[in-house]
Amino acid sequence: MNSKIAFCALGVVQDERTKNISAYNILEEIQVQSFPVVMSQIFFFTLLIKTPDDQEEYDCIFKTFCNGNEIFQFPIHISFQGKLRNRVIITLNHLTIPEVGRLYFKLFYNENILSEYDINVGVIPAAHPEQIPA
Repeated sequence: MNSKIAFCALGVVQDERTKNISAYNILEEIQVQSFPVVMSQIFFFTLLIKTPDDQEEYDCIFKTFCNGNEIFQFPIHISFQGKLRNRVIITLNHLTIPEVGRLYFKLFYNENILSEYDINVGVIPAAHPEQIPA
């Protein structure tokens, strides 16, 4: 089994009728004014593909890291249900990013990375009010 694609976005949905995936605001970089910062919701998406000889069910672990330090982890069960492809959408609510650097999202099976994505996290200067004469 391997991953064909992986990304994080502010929104990922699967159309109930067509089963097509739509994503918006794919995250390549996050810029914030201060740390720690809480992201209200981030989605991790990966498309997993297996061969007919691979097993149907997998008990995996999803982990998030900031600069190599684990932020959290949780188990995720993946079932291919007789198909060779599986779309995995993981919703991360209230993700706390502790510091500037690199944010990593990784899906593991038996300590092997199945899928991963990373985002640069930077600082933007605080807003400065501008006065415009009338």
